Amino acid sequence: MVIGLVRHAFSIISLLCFTILCVCAAGCINPQSADLQSVSEEQVNDMNDALLPVISIVEDEMDSVTSSLWETARELDGIPADDPAVTLALYKLRSEIPFSIEIGRFDKNNTLITTTRYLDPWWVPGETKSRLNYPVEVLEAAGPCCVVSDFYQYQDGDRGLMIITPVYDANGEYDGVLRLSYDIDSLFSGLTEYLKNEYGYTLWAMHTTGLKFYDENTVEIGKYLTDDPEYQTPELQNMVNAVLKNQSGNISYPFYDTSRGEETQINAVWNTVDLGCEKEWRVVLTDSVPESTQTGRSNVTVEELKAFVENAYVYATKVGKTQALTAFNDPDGEFIDDELYVFAYDMNGTVLSLPYQPDLEGKTAGISRTQPG
Repeated sequence: MVIGLVRHAFSIISLLCFTILCVCAAGCINPQSADLQSVSEEQVNDMNDALLPVISIVEDEMDSVTSSLWETARELDGIPADDPAVTLALYKLRSEIPFSIEIGRFDKNNTLITTTRYLDPWWVPGETKSRLNYPVEVLEAAGPCCVVSDFYQYQDGDRGLMIITPVYDANGEYDGVLRLSYDIDSLFSGLTEYLKNEYGYTLWAMHTTGLKFYDENTVEIGKYLTDDPEYQTPELQNMVNAVLKNQSGNISYPFYDTSRGEETQINAVWNTVDLGCEKEWRVVLTDSVPESTQTGRSNVTVEELKAFVENAYVYATKVGKTQALTAFNDPDGEFIDDELYVFAYDMNGTVLSLPYQPDLEGKTAGISRTQPG
């Protein structure tokens, strides 16, 4: 809990640091229907200003994950897959990547040898074989970028991404892979929550294949937007094609909101996360009409927020989870200072700390979490 909390908070710090940057929309596309309201250049610029730091954070995070996996693989070159040193290295790596779900060492026959998840029917050393395979030449060509899978459905029905890199024996011959299951929902859900609270915007993301792999509405995840029946209107296909063909841009389109039971206008800007090795994600930021009713933006400086988070981290490390959560939830405590407060969820999306909405404590916040399979 504490690690996730601190990581999320520093994501917000990164967002605040980047808000001084500006990006202009490329490939600007105007509304295609007379029924759609025009969007001002100012609003488009505001949305792009909010999206740019998200792109930077996601790129930095994925670069950190792939680099760490690659470096660990190089440390394990020449070490037999069942050596205890492998298990220790995998546990160390998992502790360094809070959004990792599982890390496994598979041999060249694609059989699981070592894992950080024992007592699990889906991860049995010596028996489990991964269903997701890549040719050796593809793994080697990816190099430090690693192979990052598209949307992946685990054996237990949950979803996520697989990040894979090869390992070699003492003779430099291919000897299997390291596979890391990554909880992409957790990465994007924290950013989405921040954007909603701060600006009234939200996010969704898709591969350049048209496959949507993140959406706050989890029903949308796993859809190929190019052929999904719900996206076959000319307006929606125009939007999908525009996002796929252009690395960045903006567009407005009508969308039927099932939660409201009505059609609404969606204004969107998008940009590209570059994963290296010619692999990209499109990240789309949206805001529906009417414009957000957000009344203002934070006056808290980056230094103040960083100090606040560091203080919470030190306190939680010192007193432990139970006492820390009690303090974080105390409306009169030291961890509520005007705009600043600590909120936290467990890995199942259950609210642990939300001092301004105590009635939600212990309830599921609707955040989708992926599990290994």
